[in-house]
Amino acid sequence: MIGTVLTWTAPTQLANGDPLPANFITGYRIYRGATALALSAVLDVGATPTEVAFSSIAGTNLGQWFAVSALSPLGESVQTAAEQLTAFFTVPAYTMPSFTRM
Repeated sequence: MIGTVLTWTAPTQLANGDPLPANFITGYRIYRGATALALSAVLDVGATPTEVAFSSIAGTNLGQWFAVSALSPLGESVQTAAEQLTAFFTVPAYTMPSFTRM
């Protein structure tokens, strides 16, 4: 079995530049799809992990696109730019987008 590891960097500040309050991020939502414009949410994970492993049989993750969003009491952040898995390597670490405090 072959796997894919998706990693990202947790956000550290709000869109206005203020530091993120402690325990502000409640989780992350992982998206995957056959194209960058056809992503579907496939997994919600808690706030602690900043990587997720997907197992794959016979390379079925090849050519798939992945993105991540952060979840908080304000809702869901915008998704990261989608990255395509083109070989059996770790998808590059993402820098999460900032939240806008309402």
